[in-house]
Amino acid sequence: MNRYRMIARTAGCLVGGLLLSASMIAQIDRSKAPAPGPAPAVHLGEHITFTLSNGMSVIVVENHKLPMVGVQLRFDIPPMVQADRTGYIELMGELLAAGTPTRDKAAIDEAVDGMGASLFTSSDGLYANGLKKNLSPLMEIISEVIVSPTFPEEELEKARKRAISDVQQRQEDPSAIADVVGRVVTFGRNHPYGEVMTEKTLRKIDRGVMVGYHNKFFRPEKGYLVFVGDITEKEARTLAKEHFGQWKPKPVSHVVNEDGTETIDGIGKVQPWKHVATPAGVRRVMIVDRPGSAQSIIRVGFPLNFQPKDLRALNAQVMNTILGGGVFNARLMQNLREDKGWTYGRDRAWTPTVSMERSTPTRACAPRSPIVPSPKPCSRSSGCGTSR
Repeated sequence: MNRYRMIARTAGCLVGGLLLSASMIAQIDRSKAPAPGPAPAVHLGEHITFTLSNGMSVIVVENHKLPMVGVQLRFDIPPMVQADRTGYIELMGELLAAGTPTRDKAAIDEAVDGMGASLFTSSDGLYANGLKKNLSPLMEIISEVIVSPTFPEEELEKARKRAISDVQQRQEDPSAIADVVGRVVTFGRNHPYGEVMTEKTLRKIDRGVMVGYHNKFFRPEKGYLVFVGDITEKEARTLAKEHFGQWKPKPVSHVVNEDGTETIDGIGKVQPWKHVATPAGVRRVMIVDRPGSAQSIIRVGFPLNFQPKDLRALNAQVMNTILGGGVFNARLMQNLREDKGWTYGRDRAWTPTVSMERSTPTRACAPRSPIVPSPKPCSRSSGCGTSR
């Protein structure tokens, strides 16, 4: 008898709980977005900085929660016009870890994989992370890759073929075409951000120009070595001095010519880049006709002179996220999907660069679809509407 009473009580509790949950759900007004909660507190780790005798800056942020350490080494390199060899800077970054005097690419990859670590290179440096117990051998590889890359000819040819394949695929991608045209129109072909990598420019790249670029810009006085993770200041000092303290690169010839160009040893004559002037009420419409395309891409770009150190750039990034940058529930996307019920995609990109930032709203729609209304100015009280 007691057994049946226990079962009845349990069943009653379950039914009561379900009814209570149903009642609470029924009281939620799902026509309104939930109110945002308080912003979480942001706790940035304390950092320690010091400088090696050769001028390299070192930054250490301790975080001992996990036995992992991230290492980043970046160089302060200004934008540079690549002219008829556009693409060599990108290939140089890709080939940093393609070989050193003591290891080929396969040996580097095997050593990094054997530690359970990761290593990513780019045109301005590298990032690596791994277990603390493997940090010393990982730093040895990092030092070799940064100080003495060999840029093997066979690896250059492989990278060139991959880049040419990407260029060919770009010709069939409406979004990629829109990006290229947008950059050229916004910055101009003679600006680092407006140059276009083509099969022709890629075929003119040789190993010598990459060696020259590396010698000119990968120098300790331009470098920032950052350790983050399970490491102390003392350990970071020891590793930095051991692997980079004796790095003294050879001087590189650098001549400024009368016409304003620069001649750099290994690279040749370089055209200096200039800041892009903000357009004064001038609007240009560029159309790329691709018959048979399944979608049309519409982009609107405008250069703004907000450099990363400008506080207005942070405000603009917040505004961009609210309007449509990177989140699906942003106002512009909600306007298209929720208000209109359309399946079009809409995004906003706020691209910070060394010289300028570019604001780019993007739309993707069917070629024969009706024109998407332009957004009205948004405010906290009115939300985001559309012009009709």
